[in-house]
Amino acid sequence: MKTPKKTWKKTLLFILPTITTLTACVIPVVDDNGKGVPIVIQPAVIQSPQPTILIAKPENETIHVCKLKAFTKTFESENSNRGKAKLNVQKQCKAEFHAMFCEEKYIECKEYK
Repeated sequence: MKTPKKTWKKTLLFILPTITTLTACVIPVVDDNGKGVPIVIQPAVIQSPQPTILIAKPENETIHVCKLKAFTKTFESENSNRGKAKLNVQKQCKAEFHAMFCEEKYIECKEYK
């Protein structure tokens, strides 16, 4: 069994270095005259995301409307880009049917101004 003196010494050996280490954290900051200088800690600035600016499209822009008929179901998509409209229709069809029923040759597109 340990004697109380040995336990007290071990505790003191642990506490002393800890206290001396922590005192370095609280050294006051002084100017040339010995007056204390306040330390100002600025809070972190959280930047909000930039607002999205929507630009109106010109009125004379063409719209492509593509349709694909698979069995009794008709899939339709519209976009200012013909390729994107076709791809979207094909994706809709493939989500429900096998790819052989959704081939590009079955897609019909019309252009509207």
